[in-house]
Amino acid sequence: MSALLQSAPYLSQLPAPPSYGTRPEISWPKEQPTAPHKPPRPVGGASAETHWQNCNREMPPDRVIADLRKTFVIDDASRVAAFVRWNRLSGPLLEAKDPLDSVFGDAAVKRLSLLSDEEGSLTLFCLVMVPGDMEEARRALRSFDQQWWLARCGRVHGKLNFDFELVLCRSTGTAT
Repeated sequence: MSALLQSAPYLSQLPAPPSYGTRPEISWPKEQPTAPHKPPRPVGGASAETHWQNCNREMPPDRVIADLRKTFVIDDASRVAAFVRWNRLSGPLLEAKDPLDSVFGDAAVKRLSLLSDEEGSLTLFCLVMVPGDMEEARRALRSFDQQWWLARCGRVHGKLNFDFELVLCRSTGTAT
């Protein structure tokens, strides 16, 4: 005889399991949000080019780019303008002027360039043209990062980065 059949008379003698009350009713929101905060972005291929064309077409006469041109030299201005607008980078860029000037100097040229990685993801780089020593430029960038950028870089979700580029000194004719 199986153990289950042997224990059957004893099962009826066991007390009933404790009652923990009724399960609370879960209420879900009736309506879910229908529109995202930003329109969906295209992924790679021909749709990415269409995305840039749509951004450029939607842009009004852009005072933001005019303000950025007061501080930065801009490579491929129409694409950079669309990228800045799409990713809401004008605020951080305009705010970065004084901290960049304080560590690299007022005369340093700051260039905005869109760079693509091997997967096609775009990042806007602010490259500060530095005529000087490599170690001096690294110290200046490290100072900028610690004093200003690290506290704000989370706002841009990896779409903006700052770096330096050593340039040729004309007075000596040597690259530094």
